[in-house]
Amino acid sequence: MYLTESNIRDVVFKQYRYKLQAYLGVFTSLMFIQVLGMLFSISGTGSMGGSAGTFSYDVKTYSGSLVAIFTLVWAFSNGISLTTKQHRYDDFNFITTRQVSNLANVLFLATASVIAAIMGLLTTYALRLVVSQFLRTPSIAVDQLSLVEACKGLGGFFLYILLFASVGYFIGMLAQMNK
Repeated sequence: MYLTESNIRDVVFKQYRYKLQAYLGVFTSLMFIQVLGMLFSISGTGSMGGSAGTFSYDVKTYSGSLVAIFTLVWAFSNGISLTTKQHRYDDFNFITTRQVSNLANVLFLATASVIAAIMGLLTTYALRLVVSQFLRTPSIAVDQLSLVEACKGLGGFFLYILLFASVGYFIGMLAQMNK
């Protein structure tokens, strides 16, 4: 019997907290990727127009779909990067097993997915603000979302991000096993 018994739960949460502090650069890259997606979306994601005699119109569509695509690519690459040799050797700072390391990685990916979903939703609203206030578009029609619809969208986006991060993690683990 040892003086200090460690259980799996305590070691997982210690390693999870360590990963949150050690991998802050992941969230910096998330902000950069989402701002880049927003900049690509400023010109509009779709347009149409027409004319009849002296009357003409031009309609541009703005959406956060590019931000979402960039965020999903970020999540996929983040999942793969957690399986690299450098990140696996970081886990040996703790007395750990592969199970504990995988559980801590799952918690980290879930937390990163929640943060990415919230930031993606906020980036979409920032895009609307930039288009309406700074680009001085003549008129804008905006779909108003209720709180329930926004929460459903946030939950769905979170699940998609988590799916892409999990697929990236799975592919990275397969690559590490089958060198």
